Amino acid sequence: MRRKDREITDFHEIMNIINKCDTCRVALFDEEYPYIVPLNFGVDVQDEQVCFYFHGFTYLAFQLFSLMME
Repeated sequence: MRRKDREITDFHEIMNIINKCDTCRVALFDEEYPYIVPLNFGVDVQDEQVCFYFHGFTYLAFQLFSLMME
């Protein structure tokens, strides 16, 4: 974190921020240029363990996740 004075570490405060959002932007950089894809998502929390479920999986998003697996 670049600015420690603005860092949020409280789990409940982080979840309040996430719950206000309806889009998550996933960004990666492959060999030529960066990709960024906005995805709708859902969240499941169990014992402060967070699991994200993404919706809107397009061909470009498939490319992003393929890069992540390399």
